[in-house]
Amino acid sequence: VGMTLLFHFGAVGGGDVKLLAAASLLFPASAVPGVLALIAAAGGILAVSWIGFAWAAQAFGWPARSVVPGTTGGSAKGQEYGDAASAEELGYQGHGLPYGVAIFAGAAAAQVLLR
Repeated sequence: VGMTLLFHFGAVGGGDVKLLAAASLLFPASAVPGVLALIAAAGGILAVSWIGFAWAAQAFGWPARSVVPGTTGGSAKGQEYGDAASAEELGYQGHGLPYGVAIFAGAAAAQVLLR
């Protein structure tokens, strides 16, 4: 239900909602909170690494496309991050994190750890 509300307000994609529902069906109901915690941890790791890659691209002047998938490869200022201060200036087009990766990683970890 919570993911459906997040989808309704545009915070997550429909594919993420369906993948999380399918992953939840792989586990008994008593294990689902642990699975969700592992998925959240995987999402946190994904977010921190995403931010780290964006920081490295900005710090070293790498083109956006070579580091952060889903970006356009630069902004109106050019093909490099330069001294951009906002996501829009970094060439971010609103694609967001590929959270399906975190759902898969968390569910796979739960298969190993919660058995």
